[in-house]
Amino acid sequence: MTEIKNDNNRTYQDLQCIWMSSQVVDYKLCDKSFDCENCQFDKVIRNLSVETKQKNYYGDTTGVSILDSVMQKVKSQAYEPKYVYLKNQLVVKHLFANTYYLGIDPSILSFFDNINLVKDGGHQGYILKNQALFRVEGEWGYMTFTSPMNFTLLDKLNLNPEEIFTNKWYAIISLDQPEITNARISKEEWYSRQANSLKLLNDYKMDFPKIGATMMDGGSPVANLNRYLGKNEYLKLLSKLFHEG
Repeated sequence: MTEIKNDNNRTYQDLQCIWMSSQVVDYKLCDKSFDCENCQFDKVIRNLSVETKQKNYYGDTTGVSILDSVMQKVKSQAYEPKYVYLKNQLVVKHLFANTYYLGIDPSILSFFDNINLVKDGGHQGYILKNQALFRVEGEWGYMTFTSPMNFTLLDKLNLNPEEIFTNKWYAIISLDQPEITNARISKEEWYSRQANSLKLLNDYKMDFPKIGATMMDGGSPVANLNRYLGKNEYLKLLSKLFHEG
């Protein structure tokens, strides 16, 4: 007879998604009562698994499409306990006392390409919640990073696109603990955001023609997400990602 447990008797192991318990993903608790057939996350992971097996069996003669590449990058990201993840796709790392590094959440970096400029918001000293910090500009337009909390800007580190997207850190700041508490996202929320990102990419994969590695008209390969989706759809994707986090 199958043992049925109520919610009060469930353990951490009982709540683990099948993909977490099989060590395919680092962290994912099931919120669908294990109804895998109607779980979008399950469909995304199964699609990735099938494509990998096909490439291993037949050989990858056409290359990996840009959507597959970005999905793999997103999936490879893991929650880092040494960071405090914030709303608005930002992250801080503790230095000492009330002093922190402030930068971009690494999980969003996989979506940006063709960056021409990181433009400072021009603010100094005390920064208010929802104030513009800097914006990332490319051939597709721009996206603005805004502060999810109040803090004091102590020093700006750099605005070089390559460095800020490699090292992540934009500035050194000072802030009070209540500000972090109100602006942070939990580990569960971070992984939920990752799952939603994969779902968005998979939706595009289902809707768009497969033009990634080779183009039927003989044109050059599509190697960037913004060119694959087109400017308008690419900006819509970024807006959705920023809206959820």
